[in-house]
Amino acid sequence: ILDHEPAMTQEGALIGGLRTHIPSVEMSTAGVGGDSYVRMHDATLHLGPERVLPVCMAGTLPDPEEWIASGQTSRLIRLAPGNPAGDSLVEQTLKESGPITPGNLAKRLNLSRVRLNGMLEPLLRRRLVQETGFTPTDALHVLGKLDLGDSEVSKRAAAHLAQAMGVAADAFAEQVITAACKAIEDVVLSQVLYMEVGHSMAGLISHRHEYRMLRVELQLLPPIIGLGAAAKELLPRVAKSLGCELILPDHYEVGNAMGAVLLASTLDQDCQTG
Repeated sequence: ILDHEPAMTQEGALIGGLRTHIPSVEMSTAGVGGDSYVRMHDATLHLGPERVLPVCMAGTLPDPEEWIASGQTSRLIRLAPGNPAGDSLVEQTLKESGPITPGNLAKRLNLSRVRLNGMLEPLLRRRLVQETGFTPTDALHVLGKLDLGDSEVSKRAAAHLAQAMGVAADAFAEQVITAACKAIEDVVLSQVLYMEVGHSMAGLISHRHEYRMLRVELQLLPPIIGLGAAAKELLPRVAKSLGCELILPDHYEVGNAMGAVLLASTLDQDCQTG
């Protein structure tokens, strides 16, 4: 926001790494937030860009020790609540098996991972199936910073994943939060640098923590405005690192939900008058 108005761009918003080339509000999206999917690969933590339902919010599930691990066994797939299961092979299999990891589902259906993902994508997009896994929201539960669901299941999941890194559950959760904050910081800097100087600084900034002979420090002049339940725990670190002010508006916890409701209401009114 510049001079009390949303900044505009003629090149279009940046969505999924691509410019829309339609004049619009200057914005970019990135796969990082409270529901970003945390997975392990070769004892290394990876965050997003996929979104999953946090295990603490998923309700009745098998114990994490029975399924959560690395790779294709680090999340569960199940029918979405209210879905009686359609005719698709995946839905019928989930109806018979109950919650199952993608790896085990692929074996049951004798499918490759690529083929299974292709079948799952439209079902996920239509919200006919759900994916559940460990997220920064679960990490905040482990650290005692958030209490919106079943903290105990988050702790059990964290303890199991932490074994692969040889650390305690709380240390693992702290690494997840650190990774989430760094990803948010990178998104903010990339967007502001693009607006100020174009693409020329992108590579320098994205690798700024890896340099052995150079320290890169930047200060963000405008404040950051936080929305979402996790903003209170994630964004203070980002604001401190960038040397800027953090603003959390009234009811920031449900700001995204309110925005979605207002947009849906506006579209409904437009349809009725149109």
